Amino acid sequence: MPDGRWDRFFEDLEHQFAAELDTERDEIASESERVRIARLGIRDRLVAAGPGADAAIEVGGAEPLHIVVESVGRDWMAGSQGEGGALVVLPLASIDGFALDRSGLSRSVKAVTEDPLTARITFGFVLRSLARRRVHVTLVRRRAAALAGTPQRAGADHLDIALRDQDAAPRAGDVRAVQTVGFPAIAWVRLARRTDLGVI
Repeated sequence: MPDGRWDRFFEDLEHQFAAELDTERDEIASESERVRIARLGIRDRLVAAGPGADAAIEVGGAEPLHIVVESVGRDWMAGSQGEGGALVVLPLASIDGFALDRSGLSRSVKAVTEDPLTARITFGFVLRSLARRRVHVTLVRRRAAALAGTPQRAGADHLDIALRDQDAAPRAGDVRAVQTVGFPAIAWVRLARRTDLGVI
């Protein structure tokens, strides 16, 4: 075989080998991505969707709760509702499902680095912060009527809420009763203003 034909033969082999390596690398990358996505939980998806994503959150068979994602903690998320600045805080355990806007859905499967401090803040910590600030809230429960009042204290798995009118000052004489609510019963907590939360 003349030298030129050998050169072309070896060039063809090199191209074929390089193409097979590229294909193998692509297959490995695709499989790694499939494995990474298979390990994502609801929290991971919401963190990746990020602040500003429009979300319709399904909780307990009620109408979807339409919010703009603000923050996601260890076991909760917060989102704003409408132009009025009302803020909703949901324990992640109460979420049955969600629908994101197109860009949020696309981002929700991306690998992201999150704020390590926010990732450590628990739902109980958020409720204790509301109790310290004496913030009036509406506490929507999964299978019972909503409660309006001021969180008094939050334990490991429950919240005491002093039931009172929003316009009443948070004094003992204005409290109608104190209700203890287990965290699993909470669908979401609504605050009149975003600034009342203080932890995001």
